[in-house]
Amino acid sequence: MKIIITGASGLLGSHLYTFFSSQHSVIGTFHSQEKKALLPLNLCNLSDTQAFISTHKPDVIIHTAALTNVDQCNTDLDLAYQLNVQTVKHLTLALQSYPSTRLIQISTDQVYNKAYSKEEDTFPINGYGITKLLGEYIALQHPNTVVLRTNFYGWGQNKPSFSDWIIKTVTSRQPITLFDDVFFSPLYLSQLSHILDLTISTSLSGVYNAGSQDRVSKKEFAISLANELKLDISYAGTGSAKMANMTAKRPTDMSMDSGKLYNALHLMPYTLQSGLRQLAIDQEVITHATN
Repeated sequence: MKIIITGASGLLGSHLYTFFSSQHSVIGTFHSQEKKALLPLNLCNLSDTQAFISTHKPDVIIHTAALTNVDQCNTDLDLAYQLNVQTVKHLTLALQSYPSTRLIQISTDQVYNKAYSKEEDTFPINGYGITKLLGEYIALQHPNTVVLRTNFYGWGQNKPSFSDWIIKTVTSRQPITLFDDVFFSPLYLSQLSHILDLTISTSLSGVYNAGSQDRVSKKEFAISLANELKLDISYAGTGSAKMANMTAKRPTDMSMDSGKLYNALHLMPYTLQSGLRQLAIDQEVITHATN
């Protein structure tokens, strides 16, 4: 199977590039973050996008490229629209001649703002969530599209994840404040990769939540992560997101009900603890390989 992964120099894209390359023919693209073995592609240019798709004729496109900086999306809505909406439009237009090509649109839990949201419960409150939701609407114009709304953590190859930031901060004993009033349902990168692997081998279409079955606060996540890695986080402070000085509003509850996806894939729901346990195992492998 030939797979194109857009944004393959980013956090998720780089992980998926490595994951799928062992079993498929994978083409990774970059725009601003050049990386060896990846091909340049300006998705903001329609003719470039059409030519790229016509040349490579993929079976699957996993679209991870996006502007994910929440504050920047609010301060520069034009750029957010260009990267989170217009790029998707260009992909769907390029795929008009290839209706059988699967388009996997990676979206975000930032389209929600209540506990255990189901797919119909969208209520974005910032520019990032709004433009990602608009991108979903565009992606679904292609007849063979799956939208996965997710939140993930793990060992970043090119860009640090939330868990990377926590580990680095705690290990170096830097000051850290943990929010106890922001909730989410994060997946470990290997769990999300497995879900994507199953998804591309099915005929699923439409919108699905892809999260763990747990609803945890950012504080609970950090403590569970530290405990799994045997890190001392007892010195960390507790705070409220309401008091944080952030340019864009953030939803306080992005937890998701992912039952629709797990049922469709006949997959037992992933738990936070199983993801953190795998992260700890992978850390040992990485440490051993680099020593």
